[in-house]
Amino acid sequence: MRTAFVVPASALRAGTNTLAVEVHQCDRTSSDAYFRLESLVPVQGSLPFTDEQLSTVHDSDRLPAAPDGGDYFTWLLRSFTEARDTPSLMGENQALPAGTRYDELTALNDRTVVDINNAPADATDPEVHEALIDGRNSPYRTMSDGLGARLGTLYAQALKNGELPRTEALLSGRVEHTPGSSADWYQTAKNTYQYKRPFVRMGFTDEDGLIKPWDSRGGYDGLAKDGSFPSGHTSHGYAQGIVLATLLPELAPQILARASEYGEHRILLAFHYPTDIMGGRIVGERTAQGRWSDPGFRTLLEQAQDELRAVLAQKCRESGAGDTLARCIAHDRPYLSTDEALDVYTHRLTYGFPRIGTKDLPPAVPAGAEDLLRTALPKLSAPQRRTVLAATQLPSGYALDEDGAPGSWQRLNLAAAMTAKVAVHRDGTLTVNGVHVDREGVPTH
Repeated sequence: MRTAFVVPASALRAGTNTLAVEVHQCDRTSSDAYFRLESLVPVQGSLPFTDEQLSTVHDSDRLPAAPDGGDYFTWLLRSFTEARDTPSLMGENQALPAGTRYDELTALNDRTVVDINNAPADATDPEVHEALIDGRNSPYRTMSDGLGARLGTLYAQALKNGELPRTEALLSGRVEHTPGSSADWYQTAKNTYQYKRPFVRMGFTDEDGLIKPWDSRGGYDGLAKDGSFPSGHTSHGYAQGIVLATLLPELAPQILARASEYGEHRILLAFHYPTDIMGGRIVGERTAQGRWSDPGFRTLLEQAQDELRAVLAQKCRESGAGDTLARCIAHDRPYLSTDEALDVYTHRLTYGFPRIGTKDLPPAVPAGAEDLLRTALPKLSAPQRRTVLAATQLPSGYALDEDGAPGSWQRLNLAAAMTAKVAVHRDGTLTVNGVHVDREGVPTH
Protein backbone atom coordinates (compact mmCIF):
# COMPACT_ATOMS: atom_id res chain seq x y z
CA MET A 1 0.00 0.00 0.00
CA ARG A 2 1.30 3.45 -0.92
CA THR A 3 0.02 6.71 0.53
CA ALA A 4 0.96 10.10 -0.88
CA PHE A 5 0.40 13.36 0.95
CA VAL A 6 1.26 16.97 0.24
CA VAL A 7 1.96 19.76 2.71
CA PRO A 8 1.87 23.26 1.16
CA ALA A 9 5.11 25.13 1.69
CA SER A 10 3.18 28.24 2.74
CA ALA A 11 2.09 26.40 5.87
CA LEU A 12 5.63 25.84 7.06
CA ARG A 13 7.87 28.31 8.81
CA ALA A 14 11.43 27.55 9.80
CA GLY A 15 11.69 27.15 13.53
CA THR A 16 7.93 27.33 14.06
CA ASN A 17 6.22 24.30 12.58
CA THR A 18 7.73 20.88 12.91
CA LEU A 19 6.67 18.03 10.70
CA ALA A 20 7.60 14.63 12.06
CA VAL A 21 7.39 11.62 9.80
CA GLU A 22 8.14 8.12 11.01
CA VAL A 23 9.04 5.48 8.43
CA HIS A 24 9.10 2.05 10.04
CA GLN A 25 11.02 -0.97 8.80
CA CYS A 26 13.24 1.17 6.64
CA ASP A 27 16.62 -0.48 6.35
CA ARG A 28 18.82 -2.16 3.76
CA THR A 29 17.02 -5.51 4.05
CA SER A 30 13.40 -4.78 4.90
CA SER A 31 12.20 -1.91 2.74
CA ASP A 32 12.77 -0.37 -0.64
CA ALA A 33 11.99 2.96 1.00
CA TYR A 34 15.55 2.92 2.28
CA PHE A 35 16.85 3.10 -1.26
CA ARG A 36 14.62 6.07 -2.10
CA LEU A 37 15.49 8.23 0.89
CA GLU A 38 17.95 10.24 -1.17
CA SER A 39 15.10 11.32 -3.47
CA LEU A 40 12.88 12.26 -0.52
CA VAL A 41 15.27 14.81 0.95
CA PRO A 42 13.87 18.33 0.46
CA VAL A 43 16.39 20.35 -1.47
CA GLN A 44 14.57 23.45 -2.65
CA GLY A 45 15.24 26.38 -0.35
CA SER A 46 18.01 24.68 1.62
CA LEU A 47 18.45 26.67 4.79
CA PRO A 48 21.86 28.21 5.50
CA PHE A 49 23.64 27.78 8.79
CA THR A 50 22.49 30.25 11.40
CA ASP A 51 24.79 33.04 12.52
CA GLU A 52 25.11 31.25 15.83
CA GLN A 53 26.25 28.04 14.15
CA LEU A 54 28.94 29.83 12.16
CA SER A 55 30.10 32.04 15.01
CA THR A 56 30.43 29.26 17.57
CA VAL A 57 34.06 28.77 18.52
CA HIS A 58 35.06 25.11 18.21
CA ASP A 59 38.06 23.28 19.61
CA SER A 60 39.61 23.13 16.13
CA ASP A 61 39.58 26.93 15.94
CA ARG A 62 42.48 26.89 18.38
CA LEU A 63 45.70 25.52 16.95
CA PRO A 64 47.68 23.35 19.35
CA ALA A 65 50.75 24.75 21.03
CA ALA A 66 53.96 24.02 19.15
CA PRO A 67 56.46 21.97 21.19
CA ASP A 68 59.07 24.69 20.67
CA GLY A 69 56.71 27.36 21.99
CA GLY A 70 56.41 29.13 18.64
CA ASP A 71 53.92 29.24 15.79
CA TYR A 72 52.25 25.89 15.15
CA PHE A 73 52.51 25.72 11.35
CA THR A 74 56.06 27.07 11.37
CA TRP A 75 56.91 24.16 13.64
CA LEU A 76 54.90 21.64 11.60
CA LEU A 77 56.85 22.62 8.46
CA ARG A 78 60.25 22.68 10.18
CA SER A 79 61.68 20.07 7.79
CA PHE A 80 61.81 22.85 5.22
CA THR A 81 65.19 23.78 6.66
CA GLU A 82 66.61 20.37 5.72
CA ALA A 83 65.31 20.77 2.16
CA ARG A 84 66.61 24.34 1.96
CA ASP A 85 70.06 23.19 3.06
CA THR A 86 70.24 20.46 0.39
CA PRO A 87 71.89 22.16 -2.64
CA SER A 88 70.83 19.47 -5.11
CA LEU A 89 67.22 20.14 -4.15
CA MET A 90 67.01 23.89 -3.48
CA GLY A 91 69.12 26.76 -4.74
CA GLU A 92 70.56 29.52 -2.59
CA ASN A 93 68.03 32.06 -1.40
CA GLN A 94 69.22 34.86 -3.66
CA ALA A 95 68.60 36.15 -7.17
CA LEU A 96 70.58 34.44 -9.93
CA PRO A 97 72.71 36.60 -12.23
CA ALA A 98 70.97 37.81 -15.40
CA GLY A 99 71.77 35.52 -18.29
CA THR A 100 71.88 32.35 -16.20
CA ARG A 101 71.14 29.41 -18.50
CA TYR A 102 68.92 26.43 -17.75
CA ASP A 103 71.82 24.00 -17.88
CA GLU A 104 73.52 26.03 -15.16
CA LEU A 105 70.70 25.31 -12.71
CA THR A 106 71.78 22.71 -10.18
CA ALA A 107 68.70 22.53 -7.94
CA LEU A 108 65.81 20.24 -8.88
CA ASN A 109 63.36 22.73 -7.41
CA ASP A 110 64.51 25.39 -9.90
CA ARG A 111 64.68 23.06 -12.89
CA THR A 112 61.17 21.76 -12.26
CA VAL A 113 59.74 25.28 -12.10
CA VAL A 114 61.37 26.22 -15.41
CA ASP A 115 60.25 22.95 -17.02
CA ILE A 116 56.61 23.51 -16.07
CA ASN A 117 56.60 27.28 -16.60
CA ASN A 118 58.27 27.13 -20.00
CA ALA A 119 56.15 24.25 -21.36
CA PRO A 120 53.35 26.41 -22.88
CA ALA A 121 54.34 27.98 -26.20
CA ASP A 122 52.35 31.15 -25.62
CA ALA A 123 49.59 32.73 -23.55
CA THR A 124 46.85 31.10 -25.65
CA ASP A 125 47.70 27.69 -24.18
CA PRO A 126 44.62 26.37 -22.30
CA GLU A 127 46.78 25.43 -19.32
CA VAL A 128 47.87 29.05 -18.88
CA HIS A 129 44.24 30.16 -19.05
CA GLU A 130 43.21 27.58 -16.45
CA ALA A 131 46.12 28.53 -14.18
CA LEU A 132 45.10 32.18 -14.25
CA ILE A 133 41.48 31.31 -13.50
CA ASP A 134 42.56 29.11 -10.59
CA GLY A 135 44.80 31.83 -9.20
CA ARG A 136 42.12 34.51 -9.26
CA ASN A 137 39.18 32.53 -7.90
CA SER A 138 38.21 30.31 -4.99
CA PRO A 139 39.34 26.70 -5.33
CA TYR A 140 35.98 25.19 -4.37
CA ARG A 141 34.51 26.95 -7.40
CA THR A 142 37.20 26.54 -10.04
CA MET A 143 37.80 22.90 -9.14
CA SER A 144 34.22 21.96 -10.08
CA ASP A 145 35.53 20.06 -13.11
CA GLY A 146 37.04 17.56 -10.68
CA LEU A 147 33.51 16.26 -10.10
CA GLY A 148 33.12 15.24 -13.74
CA ALA A 149 31.82 16.83 -16.93
CA ARG A 150 28.11 16.71 -16.04
CA LEU A 151 28.19 16.65 -12.26
CA GLY A 152 30.77 19.43 -12.14
CA THR A 153 28.48 21.63 -14.22
CA LEU A 154 25.53 20.85 -11.95
CA TYR A 155 27.63 21.63 -8.88
CA ALA A 156 28.71 24.97 -10.37
CA GLN A 157 25.09 25.80 -11.20
CA ALA A 158 24.00 24.97 -7.67
CA LEU A 159 26.66 27.29 -6.24
CA LYS A 160 25.67 30.07 -8.63
CA ASN A 161 21.99 29.68 -7.74
CA GLY A 162 22.65 29.74 -4.00
CA GLU A 163 21.39 26.18 -3.57
CA LEU A 164 24.35 25.08 -1.44
CA PRO A 165 24.48 27.66 1.38
CA ARG A 166 25.86 25.28 4.00
CA THR A 167 28.45 23.70 1.73
CA GLU A 168 29.58 27.10 0.50
CA ALA A 169 29.75 28.60 3.98
CA LEU A 170 32.25 25.96 5.03
CA LEU A 171 34.33 25.81 1.86
CA SER A 172 34.43 29.56 1.31
CA GLY A 173 35.93 30.35 4.67
CA ARG A 174 34.72 28.65 7.84
CA VAL A 175 36.88 25.54 7.36
CA GLU A 176 40.05 27.64 7.17
CA HIS A 177 39.24 30.55 9.44
CA THR A 178 38.00 31.26 12.93
CA PRO A 179 34.89 33.33 13.69
CA GLY A 180 35.58 37.01 13.19
CA SER A 181 39.03 36.53 11.65
CA SER A 182 40.22 36.08 8.08
CA ALA A 183 43.86 35.59 9.08
CA ASP A 184 45.60 32.74 7.28
CA TRP A 185 47.14 30.17 9.61
CA TYR A 186 50.17 29.67 7.35
CA GLN A 187 51.24 33.33 7.12
CA THR A 188 53.62 33.28 10.07
CA ALA A 189 55.45 30.34 8.48
CA LYS A 190 55.80 32.28 5.21
CA ASN A 191 57.13 35.28 7.09
CA THR A 192 59.54 33.10 9.04
CA TYR A 193 61.07 31.08 6.19
CA GLN A 194 61.11 33.97 3.67
CA TYR A 195 62.40 32.00 0.71
CA LYS A 196 62.35 34.10 -2.46
CA ARG A 197 59.84 33.22 -5.16
CA PRO A 198 60.92 31.65 -8.48
CA PHE A 199 60.32 34.74 -10.58
CA VAL A 200 62.32 36.82 -8.09
CA ARG A 201 65.29 34.45 -8.05
CA MET A 202 65.37 33.46 -11.73
CA GLY A 203 64.01 36.56 -13.49
CA PHE A 204 61.76 36.92 -16.54
CA THR A 205 62.68 35.82 -20.05
CA ASP A 206 62.23 39.34 -21.44
CA GLU A 207 64.86 40.53 -18.95
CA ASP A 208 67.42 37.81 -19.72
CA GLY A 209 65.94 35.48 -17.12
CA LEU A 210 64.37 32.03 -17.20
CA ILE A 211 60.71 32.61 -16.29
CA LYS A 212 57.91 33.27 -18.78
CA PRO A 213 55.60 35.92 -17.25
CA TRP A 214 52.14 34.45 -17.80
CA ASP A 215 50.45 36.66 -15.22
CA SER A 216 50.38 40.45 -15.21
CA ARG A 217 53.39 42.35 -13.94
CA GLY A 218 51.16 43.80 -11.29
CA GLY A 219 50.32 40.30 -10.13
CA TYR A 220 53.99 39.42 -9.83
CA ASP A 221 55.00 42.73 -8.24
CA GLY A 222 52.31 42.34 -5.60
CA LEU A 223 53.85 39.10 -4.32
CA ALA A 224 57.54 39.80 -4.91
CA LYS A 225 58.27 40.47 -1.24
CA ASP A 226 56.02 37.76 0.18
CA GLY A 227 57.69 34.51 1.19
CA SER A 228 57.36 31.57 -1.17
CA PHE A 229 57.08 28.73 1.37
CA PRO A 230 54.49 27.41 1.96
CA SER A 231 52.15 28.20 -0.93
CA GLY A 232 49.06 29.93 0.42
CA HIS A 233 46.98 29.29 -2.68
CA THR A 234 47.87 25.61 -2.47
CA SER A 235 46.92 25.38 1.20
CA HIS A 236 43.49 26.77 0.29
CA GLY A 237 43.22 24.42 -2.68
CA TYR A 238 43.98 21.35 -0.60
CA ALA A 239 41.95 22.35 2.47
CA GLN A 240 38.89 22.94 0.31
CA GLY A 241 39.64 20.04 -2.03
CA ILE A 242 40.16 17.51 0.76
CA VAL A 243 36.96 18.58 2.50
CA LEU A 244 35.05 18.37 -0.79
CA ALA A 245 36.52 14.90 -1.34
CA THR A 246 35.28 13.80 2.08
CA LEU A 247 31.79 15.04 1.21
CA LEU A 248 31.85 13.10 -2.07
CA PRO A 249 34.17 10.16 -1.32
CA GLU A 250 33.11 8.34 -4.51
CA LEU A 251 34.98 11.06 -6.39
CA ALA A 252 37.83 11.50 -3.92
CA PRO A 253 40.73 10.58 -6.26
CA GLN A 254 39.45 12.88 -8.99
CA ILE A 255 38.81 15.80 -6.63
CA LEU A 256 42.19 15.33 -4.97
CA ALA A 257 43.94 15.14 -8.34
CA ARG A 258 42.22 18.41 -9.27
CA ALA A 259 43.42 19.95 -6.00
CA SER A 260 46.95 18.90 -6.93
CA GLU A 261 46.45 20.56 -10.32
CA TYR A 262 45.44 23.74 -8.53
CA GLY A 263 48.78 23.62 -6.76
CA GLU A 264 50.72 22.82 -9.93
CA HIS A 265 49.24 25.88 -11.59
CA ARG A 266 51.13 27.98 -9.04
CA ILE A 267 54.33 26.43 -10.39
CA LEU A 268 53.28 27.07 -13.98
CA LEU A 269 52.85 30.76 -13.19
CA ALA A 270 56.23 30.66 -11.36
CA PHE A 271 54.83 31.94 -8.11
CA HIS A 272 55.98 28.78 -6.34
CA TYR A 273 58.34 25.80 -6.30
CA PRO A 274 57.36 22.14 -5.85
CA THR A 275 58.50 22.30 -2.21
CA ASP A 276 56.07 25.19 -1.65
CA ILE A 277 53.27 23.06 -3.07
CA MET A 278 54.19 20.19 -0.76
CA GLY A 279 54.13 22.57 2.21
CA GLY A 280 50.78 24.01 1.17
CA ARG A 281 49.35 20.51 0.89
CA ILE A 282 50.51 19.71 4.42
CA VAL A 283 48.78 22.84 5.74
CA GLY A 284 45.61 21.90 3.87
CA GLU A 285 45.71 18.30 5.12
CA ARG A 286 46.16 19.37 8.72
CA THR A 287 43.42 21.99 8.42
CA ALA A 288 40.88 19.52 7.03
CA GLN A 289 41.87 16.89 9.59
CA GLY A 290 41.42 19.31 12.46
CA ARG A 291 37.86 20.00 11.39
CA TRP A 292 36.89 16.34 10.93
CA SER A 293 38.47 15.39 14.28
CA ASP A 294 36.46 18.05 16.10
CA PRO A 295 33.04 16.59 17.06
CA GLY A 296 31.42 20.02 17.16
CA PHE A 297 32.68 21.12 13.76
CA ARG A 298 32.07 17.64 12.33
CA THR A 299 28.35 18.25 12.80
CA LEU A 300 28.59 21.17 10.37
CA LEU A 301 30.48 19.03 7.87
CA GLU A 302 27.88 16.28 8.07
CA GLN A 303 25.06 18.76 7.51
CA ALA A 304 26.90 20.21 4.52
CA GLN A 305 27.41 16.70 3.16
CA ASP A 306 23.70 15.94 3.44
CA GLU A 307 22.89 19.18 1.63
CA LEU A 308 25.45 18.69 -1.14
CA ARG A 309 24.50 15.12 -1.90
CA ALA A 310 20.77 15.84 -1.85
CA VAL A 311 21.06 18.88 -4.11
CA LEU A 312 23.33 17.12 -6.60
CA ALA A 313 21.05 14.06 -6.65
CA GLN A 314 18.04 16.28 -7.32
CA LYS A 315 19.82 18.15 -10.11
CA CYS A 316 20.90 14.85 -11.64
CA ARG A 317 17.28 13.72 -11.77
CA GLU A 318 16.04 17.03 -13.15
CA SER A 319 18.67 17.03 -15.91
CA GLY A 320 18.11 13.40 -16.84
CA ALA A 321 21.65 12.47 -15.84
CA GLY A 322 20.53 9.73 -13.46
CA ASP A 323 17.85 8.99 -10.90
CA THR A 324 20.43 8.68 -8.11
CA LEU A 325 23.72 10.36 -7.43
CA ALA A 326 25.52 7.04 -7.86
CA ARG A 327 24.06 6.52 -11.33
CA CYS A 328 24.81 10.12 -12.25
CA ILE A 329 28.46 9.59 -11.35
CA ALA A 330 28.61 6.21 -13.07
CA HIS A 331 27.41 7.63 -16.40
CA ASP A 332 29.44 10.86 -16.25
CA ARG A 333 32.69 11.59 -18.05
CA PRO A 334 35.23 11.74 -15.21
CA TYR A 335 37.89 14.39 -14.78
CA LEU A 336 40.37 11.50 -14.84
CA SER A 337 40.00 7.78 -14.44
CA THR A 338 40.66 6.57 -10.92
CA ASP A 339 44.00 5.04 -11.92
CA GLU A 340 45.06 8.24 -13.71
CA ALA A 341 43.99 10.36 -10.75
CA LEU A 342 45.98 8.20 -8.34
CA ASP A 343 49.07 8.41 -10.54
CA VAL A 344 48.83 12.20 -10.88
CA TYR A 345 48.17 12.77 -7.19
CA THR A 346 50.95 10.44 -6.07
CA HIS A 347 53.51 12.02 -8.42
CA ARG A 348 52.75 15.49 -7.09
CA LEU A 349 53.33 14.40 -3.51
CA THR A 350 57.08 14.44 -4.25
CA TYR A 351 57.44 15.63 -7.87
CA GLY A 352 59.84 12.74 -8.34
CA PHE A 353 62.48 14.29 -6.09
CA PRO A 354 64.95 11.87 -4.47
CA ARG A 355 64.76 11.02 -0.80
CA ILE A 356 67.06 13.25 1.24
CA GLY A 357 66.16 12.05 4.74
CA THR A 358 66.21 8.79 6.64
CA LYS A 359 64.96 5.88 4.56
CA ASP A 360 63.09 2.71 5.52
CA LEU A 361 61.47 4.09 8.66
CA PRO A 362 58.25 2.44 9.87
CA PRO A 363 54.95 4.11 8.94
CA ALA A 364 54.12 7.23 10.92
CA VAL A 365 50.52 8.47 10.75
CA PRO A 366 49.75 11.84 12.38
CA ALA A 367 47.23 11.77 15.20
CA GLY A 368 43.70 12.35 13.95
CA ALA A 369 44.49 11.77 10.28
CA GLU A 370 42.23 8.72 10.39
CA ASP A 371 39.24 11.06 10.63
CA LEU A 372 39.81 12.07 7.01
CA LEU A 373 38.67 8.54 6.09
CA ARG A 374 35.41 8.63 8.04
CA THR A 375 33.24 9.00 4.95
CA ALA A 376 35.33 6.92 2.56
CA LEU A 377 35.69 3.93 4.92
CA PRO A 378 32.79 4.34 7.36
CA LYS A 379 32.65 0.67 8.42
CA LEU A 380 36.21 0.64 9.75
CA SER A 381 37.19 1.60 13.27
CA ALA A 382 39.51 4.53 13.90
CA PRO A 383 42.52 2.22 14.48
CA GLN A 384 41.71 0.36 11.28
CA ARG A 385 41.55 3.60 9.31
CA ARG A 386 44.97 4.49 10.71
CA THR A 387 46.22 1.14 9.48
CA VAL A 388 44.95 1.94 5.98
CA LEU A 389 46.74 5.30 6.03
CA ALA A 390 49.94 3.58 7.17
CA ALA A 391 49.66 0.86 4.53
CA THR A 392 49.18 3.36 1.70
CA GLN A 393 51.60 6.12 2.70
CA LEU A 394 54.87 6.95 0.97
CA PRO A 395 58.25 5.61 2.07
CA SER A 396 60.18 7.82 4.47
CA GLY A 397 62.86 10.31 3.50
CA TYR A 398 61.26 12.62 0.95
CA ALA A 399 61.52 16.39 1.33
CA LEU A 400 59.41 17.71 4.24
CA ASP A 401 59.12 14.24 5.77
CA GLU A 402 59.12 14.00 9.55
CA ASP A 403 60.44 11.01 11.47
CA GLY A 404 59.42 12.16 14.93
CA ALA A 405 56.55 11.07 17.16
CA PRO A 406 53.87 13.43 15.76
CA GLY A 407 53.88 11.51 12.47
CA SER A 408 54.45 12.61 8.89
CA TRP A 409 51.89 14.54 6.86
CA GLN A 410 54.23 14.43 3.87
CA ARG A 411 53.95 10.66 3.60
CA LEU A 412 50.14 10.54 3.58
CA ASN A 413 48.63 9.51 0.26
CA LEU A 414 44.99 10.38 0.82
CA ALA A 415 43.94 9.47 -2.70
CA ALA A 416 45.35 5.97 -2.26
CA ALA A 417 43.87 5.58 1.22
CA MET A 418 40.40 6.78 0.25
CA THR A 419 40.23 4.31 -2.64
CA ALA A 420 41.91 1.38 -0.91
CA LYS A 421 40.28 -2.04 -1.16
CA VAL A 422 40.15 -3.29 2.42
CA ALA A 423 39.21 -6.67 3.87
CA VAL A 424 38.83 -7.12 7.64
CA HIS A 425 39.88 -10.45 9.17
CA ARG A 426 38.48 -12.09 12.29
CA ASP A 427 41.52 -11.09 14.33
CA GLY A 428 40.97 -7.45 13.38
CA THR A 429 43.91 -7.24 10.99
CA LEU A 430 43.44 -5.98 7.45
CA THR A 431 44.29 -6.85 3.92
CA VAL A 432 44.83 -3.58 2.05
CA ASN A 433 44.90 -3.73 -1.74
CA GLY A 434 45.60 -7.45 -1.62
CA VAL A 435 48.41 -7.26 0.97
CA HIS A 436 47.93 -8.50 4.52
CA VAL A 437 49.31 -5.94 6.99
CA ASP A 438 49.73 -5.79 10.73
CA ARG A 439 48.10 -3.10 12.85
CA GLU A 440 50.95 -0.72 12.05
CA GLY A 441 50.32 -1.09 8.32
CA VAL A 442 53.46 -3.16 7.71
CA PRO A 443 53.13 -6.14 5.33
CA THR A 444 53.27 -9.42 7.24
CA HIS A 445 55.20 -11.27 4.53
